[in-house]
Amino acid sequence: MDHASTVPSLPNDLTEEGKGRDASELTWLSRRLRDLLMAAPSAIGITVGPDHRWAYVNDARIKMSGRKGAQDFIGKTARQSYKELEGQPFFSALDSAYQTGVPFIGKEIKATFNRGPNGSPEDAYVDCVYQPIFAPTGEVEGLLIHTVEVSEQVFARHAVEKANQREQQQRAAAEFERNQLRDLFKQAPAAISILTGPEHRWSFANSALCELVGRTSEQLLGRTILESLPELAEQGFSELLDQVYRTGVPFVGKNVRGLVSRGAGALTEIYIDFIYQPVRNIDGQVEGIMALAVDVTEQIQARTLLETRVQERTSELQLAHESLRLLSGCLMQAQDEERRRVARELHDSVGQYLAAIQMNLDVLNAEAAIISERFRPRLADSIDLVQRCTSEIRTLSYLLHPPLLDEVGLASALSWYVQGFNERSGIAVELDLPRSLPRFPSEVETALFRIVQQSLANVHKHSGGKRARIRLAFADSTLTVEISDEGCGIRPEILSKFRQGGQSPGVGISGMRERVIGLRGTFDLTSNADGTTITVTVPCVPQPEADPEPL
Repeated sequence: MDHASTVPSLPNDLTEEGKGRDASELTWLSRRLRDLLMAAPSAIGITVGPDHRWAYVNDARIKMSGRKGAQDFIGKTARQSYKELEGQPFFSALDSAYQTGVPFIGKEIKATFNRGPNGSPEDAYVDCVYQPIFAPTGEVEGLLIHTVEVSEQVFARHAVEKANQREQQQRAAAEFERNQLRDLFKQAPAAISILTGPEHRWSFANSALCELVGRTSEQLLGRTILESLPELAEQGFSELLDQVYRTGVPFVGKNVRGLVSRGAGALTEIYIDFIYQPVRNIDGQVEGIMALAVDVTEQIQARTLLETRVQERTSELQLAHESLRLLSGCLMQAQDEERRRVARELHDSVGQYLAAIQMNLDVLNAEAAIISERFRPRLADSIDLVQRCTSEIRTLSYLLHPPLLDEVGLASALSWYVQGFNERSGIAVELDLPRSLPRFPSEVETALFRIVQQSLANVHKHSGGKRARIRLAFADSTLTVEISDEGCGIRPEILSKFRQGGQSPGVGISGMRERVIGLRGTFDLTSNADGTTITVTVPCVPQPEADPEPL
């Protein structure tokens, strides 16, 4: 855009200087000056008169103000062309420079131009110089206004200043938090410390840590862990610190034993729960380790003492239980011996008396013809009673201790007993015996016979079933007896208690188990809705066959 017509007359001194020159040279200078002003990157304008009416503006000023062209300036006052600057310091500065003739220099003055989208206000920062233009008479006739926009620099500096301010605030907050944490750490009941560098040099240690290791903070701070606590060498703590510092992975220790010297020279045993937590710098590199430890020595010692006492009590209970088991075995053996004795007495004493009475009654019965008819029925009744009594005594004697058990062994005794049980109870019992079964020690045969006897009694009393099965087997020096029924089974809650704590469903089962344990065997009980099975295994060695007695 050509603004040459708007440039005011050159000063008189320049005119006087050019009197001897051609008019064309003056025109060239005027055009050259105009071109220089137009090409200047800064906003330049010239105003005349006390109301600062624009006589010249370059393109940079038009662009900076957000106006469309020179027509928005030329011939108008500064207040007319920059209405949005009203209330800002620019107009008063123009007035002052014009009235006093003293140039005004402004640095980074905030200005608000209507140059935003759709003419909206937009803040900017400018450096400006208002240079008075003097007339030949020495009076100010106008102003050369030179303005450079420095918004980018100012905004950038403000952004840096704000960032620095935020950083300072963050640093202050971090320092405050760090101091607060240090105060909290100092008062914490747990032992807390910070070790810096690969040598693990103490930079912080609270009173609980000093008390734990028996040192003062002066003896720790600034020294490495092994310099201040040489007794920890070979205990693994320094190696764990190396591992955490190298890998950046925290380590947690539970109930770890350590030995520390607390001033008296002797080592004190301690137990601690602790964590080694890596401390990282702003770049994420491990620069230290925070160690937090809790002294659990008293708890460990109390637990150890309790475990020792429990172990002692357990041993006492086991000894008492073993003694009780031995006593129970002795009682059962004595019971078996007493049954054997009573059975023998019934057979040898009462049985003989009844046999004698039977013979006497038989003699009387042979002479029944001479006996009064009134007494004959009583004689017959007496004979019948004696026979029944003899049968009962024989059965009772066999139940107390079958002589077959001593004479021919377990297999024959079981066959006899099962046959009688079938007849008395009405329960069909299947007996599965090996074809050839050797003799075993009497305590083994007696115990297994009593177990079968008690099991069948339980089947008769509790199962409600009508079928049972007994299987006897011997292999690999182990005698196995299995008794099963097809009854209602044992209730699950009772069976669960028996399996978990050994609580027996009844006295009979308890007695059977004690007999088996006394023989160093195993006793297993299974049950469901289809019936119950008892499995007994006893380690035993067959007895050699006795040599026949000489005739």
